[in-house]
Amino acid sequence: MRGGYATTYGELVRTHRDQIKDTILWEVERGSKLTAADMARADLLHGEVWERMRVFLDKYEYFILPTTQALPFDVNQPYVTEIAG
Repeated sequence: MRGGYATTYGELVRTHRDQIKDTILWEVERGSKLTAADMARADLLHGEVWERMRVFLDKYEYFILPTTQALPFDVNQPYVTEIAG
């Protein structure tokens, strides 16, 4: 079963909110506001992307992409603020 931040960390946020960093709180709160219709649409779109990838791989043997967007950054910085200058 797939889960997002709200599913994975929701209980932890409810019981230990003061110990959770702001970016995780934001993701949990955002995920908690999703409706069943939002989730159904996301699942439909996910299925469409999955099918397009399957068709792509029928034609091409490899799908090569970079594995990182940025070099590692300080643990106290919540997210990357700049890429490639």
